[in-house]
Amino acid sequence: MDKIVSLTNGHPYLIQLLCEQLVLLLNQIRLGNEATHTPADKTRKIDPALIDQAIPIAMERGDQFFREFWSLSLTQSDRTFITALLQQQPLPTGKTGDRLIEKNILCKGETGDNNSYQFQVPFLELHCRKMIDV
Repeated sequence: MDKIVSLTNGHPYLIQLLCEQLVLLLNQIRLGNEATHTPADKTRKIDPALIDQAIPIAMERGDQFFREFWSLSLTQSDRTFITALLQQQPLPTGKTGDRLIEKNILCKGETGDNNSYQFQVPFLELHCRKMIDV
């Protein structure tokens, strides 16, 4: 439960998206999968490994949400800032970092200095990494 909440930062759609995939995966495991000749495991429970397995499936199923986030919710300067952040390059100067904090996309990093940022929703960070191929 903690991993799901941490990954989604409590975002309702992302929780629903991820949990839906977890239920589908768990049902497949408990019933067995004829396509892959995997026997049923009726005792399997949701654990961190299953969550990790569900993440790419959830990202694919939520593709429209993630594409709209990248293309419509972010400006070009936002995308440039995020790209620099994820590629660990010098961050562009200006108010973009503050604007991304106001949009609840980033927050100040654990060090708290002016150039330390992290994603508020790690699931969105995973998508941004995918978009810029990091």
